[in-house]
Amino acid sequence: GITAVTPLGLFRIIKPYLARIDNIHCLEEYLYSKEIGVAGQVDCIAEYRGKLSVIDFKTSTKQRDEDYNYGNFLQTSAYAKMFEEIYPDKKIEQTVILAACEDGFVQEWIHGSDSIAKHQELFYKHTKEFFERNSIGFPKKVILASKPRIAANPKTPSQFEVCGAAISTRFSFSFISGMVPSTFQPNIFNSNLAKN
Repeated sequence: GITAVTPLGLFRIIKPYLARIDNIHCLEEYLYSKEIGVAGQVDCIAEYRGKLSVIDFKTSTKQRDEDYNYGNFLQTSAYAKMFEEIYPDKKIEQTVILAACEDGFVQEWIHGSDSIAKHQELFYKHTKEFFERNSIGFPKKVILASKPRIAANPKTPSQFEVCGAAISTRFSFSFISGMVPSTFQPNIFNSNLAKN
């Protein structure tokens, strides 16, 4: 494989796919769901080939498969839920994951409304399990504070504190119970979740 691919090289690989993006609604925007009690930072919400889409950009040393992207599929469907909750007059038509690979390929995964609904159910299930496992309690009502906060613990970089609850970055959407954090971990989500 190709080694030491520069960010500029990866940008050049993915550039033709960027031409399919139009009418950007959000770019690196913080979104949240009061209903589920999670928040995160979406890469992009825009029209992709004419359809309103959650778009997630990835880089990879090699090509990915469906199993590898499981967490990404959940992530983008969760962003669709958050966006629609905040903007109820707008409907996400599809989710798009674009992965620029160091071997020179770009992988594109597009999921329509049926897949989004399926992944949202799985995300909801994992979120509920997470709250239960960490004795947080699944939120019935989330009250948003005027001055959100997040405090990192430098001694344990794999943990961060949100609204008084320590959450593992392996499930790195920020969980909200009283406040929406103003800043989040840079790695919004990963695929370390079990599929069942």
